[in-house]
Amino acid sequence: MRMVRALCLVFCGAAGALSVCAQDSGLAFLAVGLDAESLALGNQGVATATGALAEFWNPAGLGGFDGTQLAASHHIWISDVRTYGALAAMRFGSRWGGGAFLSSTRFGDADDRPAGGLNSGVDEAEFLAIGVGAGRRVGNHLRFGAGFKVLSEQLASSRAFGYAFDGGMQASFLDDDVRFGAALANVGEMSTLNVEPTKLPRVFRVGASVSPFRIVNAFDATLLFDTDLYAEISHNTAQDRTQVHVGVSGVVLETVVVRTGYLSNDDLRNWSFGAGLQAAGLIFDYALLPFEEGFGGAAHILTGTYSF
Repeated sequence: MRMVRALCLVFCGAAGALSVCAQDSGLAFLAVGLDAESLALGNQGVATATGALAEFWNPAGLGGFDGTQLAASHHIWISDVRTYGALAAMRFGSRWGGGAFLSSTRFGDADDRPAGGLNSGVDEAEFLAIGVGAGRRVGNHLRFGAGFKVLSEQLASSRAFGYAFDGGMQASFLDDDVRFGAALANVGEMSTLNVEPTKLPRVFRVGASVSPFRIVNAFDATLLFDTDLYAEISHNTAQDRTQVHVGVSGVVLETVVVRTGYLSNDDLRNWSFGAGLQAAGLIFDYALLPFEEGFGGAAHILTGTYSF
């Protein structure tokens, strides 16, 4: 158990979950967003995520987009912790959408960790999630969705497998200027790792987003500036922790996006920042997550999305 506890301490720091540092937090990456946009807004997306990125936040969002979408994401956390994500979604008919994703979080060699970091003989670890989901639009303003994922965790020579289900809904009003969402994620179980199974971070999220104002060119109706405000509440049962997430974004000429967010009740980080560039079906997003002093600086998240 010494090895397991040491590894979980390291990952707790990477995921901003220092308050729970036992084996039941080993899959904490399931509660941390995959994409730069949501992380820049304070780690939230239950009300607004659509297409491929909805598979993590709320599978109902798979029913709220058109066409086909591909996405890839890379997290550079503290020390040598890295997360990689690949996602895809496709529209089926007028009301259905489906998708699949792969997410991998890895620790490298413990000897490469910075001075003062934890080193307890854990040379390598990997946490893997592979999932599928589907969403359906009901009318013009309501969506429901569900997802299923297979999980794997490996600490040195020990390996465990498991499964989890997700479900959620989204609604929009006033020409999509007001959006609401709720989702329950990671309902499942893991097989035994070493002496006991890892407890999944079951998370319930509820949130809303509003577009308070926009500036439009009176001559050709070009959108010059658009704003969005976000708010979300989440509860993680594995950590028995409730958090408030708030964020704001602004879009200039439908091309350049700036974002900031705040995450409450977190020992390692609160504020987050980000920017994006979108044109011709391509979106590139970046997020900066400053950690408290002593945890190796900030985390960086890069996400690319292509719609066609």
